[in-house]
Amino acid sequence: MVKSRRETKFFLSPAQVSAARKLFINASAQANQYLVTSHYFDTKTLKHYHESLDGLAHKKKYRLRVYNEDRSNSFWEIKSKSNLITFKNRTNIGNTDFYFKPSVLPIEIRPPELTRHTITIEYLRTELCSFEDERVTLDEEITYSSPYESAHRNSLGKFFLLEIKSSRELSKKSELIIKDLGLKRTSFSKYSYCMTKSKERGLSGIFS
Repeated sequence: MVKSRRETKFFLSPAQVSAARKLFINASAQANQYLVTSHYFDTKTLKHYHESLDGLAHKKKYRLRVYNEDRSNSFWEIKSKSNLITFKNRTNIGNTDFYFKPSVLPIEIRPPELTRHTITIEYLRTELCSFEDERVTLDEEITYSSPYESAHRNSLGKFFLLEIKSSRELSKKSELIIKDLGLKRTSFSKYSYCMTKSKERGLSGIFS
């Protein structure tokens, strides 16, 4: 299934996180929280990493996504971006009890040049609210690990990312909250950022 949407992102300070929770979550509602694990794949030359790093208007990412560590219900996702619109093609592939080799994926959903499992990114996501055509989430406790090192996870520290997903421009409610909090939009990519951090740490296996 292919879905198109706009994704608007903002960095938050710890103080802004507390305020955002109060402003976005309805008093009668309870925020939904879950663990997201994304295993990213790329070409031998890391084509999709460089597309993201260079901020190209048209780019793609390939990942295997698991929720709450339940590998019996995994999703293969192809995420592409064309200017301001993001498209996500998602396929439920069931159990992923394998060593994350792209070759085991069905050929109809895997480009042949996709040969490398590059990085795993994990974070806690809180769904603050969903109203009208918008879904507002908060990502925190972001960690990353490389298949070329041990199971050690590297933390990004006190790092908070607010995302608003919708099929059109932001609602007046969201615009007012963003203005009240003094937030500024960012084109931040978890994939390119964590890959670059791995490069800075000298994990040559990814970039050799």
